[in-house]
Amino acid sequence: AIKGVTNKGDRILVARNCHKSVFNAIKLFYLNPVYLYPQMNQSETILDEIKAEDVKEMLKKYPDIKAMVMVSPTYEGVVSDIDAISRILHEQRIPLILDEAHGAHFGFHERFPQSGVTRGADIVIHSLHKTMPSLTQTGLMHLNGTLIDKENIKNTLSMLQSSSPSYVLMASIDNCISFMQ
Repeated sequence: AIKGVTNKGDRILVARNCHKSVFNAIKLFYLNPVYLYPQMNQSETILDEIKAEDVKEMLKKYPDIKAMVMVSPTYEGVVSDIDAISRILHEQRIPLILDEAHGAHFGFHERFPQSGVTRGADIVIHSLHKTMPSLTQTGLMHLNGTLIDKENIKNTLSMLQSSSPSYVLMASIDNCISFMQ
């Protein structure tokens, strides 16, 4: 996802609580990160949400940002205002990559928050094995909107992924989605 929307040397806005794969991608693709630190929720001693106003401030300070990567919900279940964050980014034509690994179940019941897929995120990554009944290592990447070059992302995936995917894992994804529906 990151390589699909950036070029070598690009500046990228990164929530500091992202998965280590994000930091590895930054290093691997020679990107320049600008870190956005979520505030500590003192009453719960966990990191709080990413605030839309903090994103806006970072864009003023670094007008050459090419993409943003963030996590929502976090491992602890903290959900950020994806609608507001994506609106702010889209005003500057900046895509939002959302790690929604722990929110793959969003959208399957009215009491759950809405998925970033419907809230304006341009790329949403779901790890089906974290909150849904699927085998470990199963995930989905959803491509939305017009700010991303879907063909470039497909080409990047073909460069970085195996040409021999596991049919056991793909069957697990299919069964998981059927079960959830």
